[in-house]
Amino acid sequence: MTFLLHLLGFVIYRFRRFELYLEVHHRDLATPTPPATQRIFNTGHEVGHRAQQQFPNGILIDAEYYEKQKALDTTKEAVASGKNAFFEPAFLYDNVFIRIDVLRPNGDTWDLIEVKSVLTVSDTHIIDAAVQRYVTEGAGLTINKCYIMHLCRDCEFPDLSNLFILDDVTPQVANLLPTIPDQVATFNQIIADSETPDIPIGKHCDSPYTCLFKAHCWQHVAEPSIFCIPRISAKKIDQLVSQGITSIHEIADDFKLSENQQRHVDVFKNNKPQILWPAICDQLATLQYPLHFLDFETQMEAIPRLPGLRPFNQYPFQFSLHILHEDGTLDHFEYLHRDASDPREPLAKALIDTVDPTGTIIAYNASFEIRVIGNLAWRIPSLRHSLYRLRDRFLDLLPIFRDYYFHAGFLGSNSIKDVLPVLVPELSYTNLDVHGGDEVQLAWLELITTDDQSKRLELATSLLAYCRLDTLAMVRLYQPLQRDLEQYRSIVLPG
Repeated sequence: MTFLLHLLGFVIYRFRRFELYLEVHHRDLATPTPPATQRIFNTGHEVGHRAQQQFPNGILIDAEYYEKQKALDTTKEAVASGKNAFFEPAFLYDNVFIRIDVLRPNGDTWDLIEVKSVLTVSDTHIIDAAVQRYVTEGAGLTINKCYIMHLCRDCEFPDLSNLFILDDVTPQVANLLPTIPDQVATFNQIIADSETPDIPIGKHCDSPYTCLFKAHCWQHVAEPSIFCIPRISAKKIDQLVSQGITSIHEIADDFKLSENQQRHVDVFKNNKPQILWPAICDQLATLQYPLHFLDFETQMEAIPRLPGLRPFNQYPFQFSLHILHEDGTLDHFEYLHRDASDPREPLAKALIDTVDPTGTIIAYNASFEIRVIGNLAWRIPSLRHSLYRLRDRFLDLLPIFRDYYFHAGFLGSNSIKDVLPVLVPELSYTNLDVHGGDEVQLAWLELITTDDQSKRLELATSLLAYCRLDTLAMVRLYQPLQRDLEQYRSIVLPG
C-alpha cells in the first residue's frame, strides 16, 4: 500500500506517525478540509499552474490523484519517448508514491523542481525534495540537481517577470538523502502494524499544520482544558499530558506557571471573572465622541493582480463602520466592492466620507486597521493626508480582553468570536453563512468571478452581515464595559 508524500515530508516530526497510520487505515476519521486549508490548496494549484508556464513545451501527466497506476504508466511512456520537461510525473519506489511538480532534462540526467507557494525555503521543503529524489532515483532515473521554486517577495504587479525564484538545494538534499531509507522503513513498519500507535496529544497536533485527525484524538478533552492557558509552552503541556492531566481543574497548585497563566487558571478554578478596572480605566480615558467602530476585510493573493502589490500583500475590499454618538444614537455605514476591479481607491474615498472629522476610532486588534490605512495612504497620494490623519485616532479593544478582563467563558481566548457570546449572548457568529476570515476571502473571490446573479446577491448579503456583526460586536462589548466602568469610578472615586 502506498502512502502520501506530504506525510513523509514531516518525518522530522515524530508525532506525525499517528497521523500517517490513520491516513492509511482510518481515513474516515479525518475532519472535512477546513476553509483555511482549502485556501492553501487553491493557492498551491494556482501557483503550480503559473510555474508550469515557465517551462515551454512541458508535458502534463494528466491523471487524477487517485489514478496512481495511470499516472505511473503515463509517466513511463512519456519519459521513454523524449526529453521534455514533465509536470506531475509519478514514480513508485519502496512503497512510496510521489508526483513531482516539474522534472526537466539535464543532458542524460534530470533536474527535480518542487514548486512552493511561499516566499522562503524551509527545512520541510528540503525534506520533500530529498524524498522525491530518493524515490525517483530508486525508480531508475538519475537526478542531477534539486530545486525549490518559490515566489519572489520583490516581484511587483504589473511586472511579473521575476515572479519565481529557483533555489538550488542540491547540497542540502544530498546531506539529508542517506537518512531517507531508514525513515521510509520506519514509516512502512508503522502502516503495516496491526495496532494504532500510542501517541499522546499535545501542541504538536497543530505543528507545522493542524492534523486532520485532531478532532478524533481530542474528543475526550473537556473544557476548560490545559490548552486554554495562554502562551503555555509545549514542554509544560507534555508534562501535564504525561500525568494524565488535560483539565485545568486537575492542575496541581504548585505547578509552575507565569503570573498571567496562573491568573487564567485561577479564573477557571474559581469560576469568577477577574477584571482589572484601574487598567481598563486608563485604556478608555482618552475616548472622544463620536466613537467609530471600524473593521476591514482584506484579500491577499500569491500571484498579485493589482498595481503595486507583491505576493501575499493584503488589500481591503470591504469595511463596516458603526458610529456611536454621545446621546446613544448609533449609525451604520458599510462598503463592499463587488467586482474584480481595484477596490482600494473607492473604498478609501468611502471611508473618508463616512468618518467624522473628530472622535475616536475603535478596532479589535487595531494595528491591523492602522496598517491597512497606511497601505492605502501609500498607494493613493491624493488621499494620503486624509488617511494618515485617521491613524492617530485609534483605540484598541483587544488589550482590554487580553490583559485586563479574564472570564472562564472565554476559554483562554481573546478573540472577539469567543468574547462576544459570553458577554453579549444574544449576538453570535454561529448563525452566519461565513464564520471567519478565510471563508470571507473565499466568498469574495467567488462574488467577483461568478456570473450567477442570485449567487452574487447571496454572497454579498453574507459578506455584509459578517462584517456588520464585527463592528456591532465591538459596540455591544464597549457599552456594558463603559457602564460598569462608570459604576466602578463612582465607588472608587466618589465626587
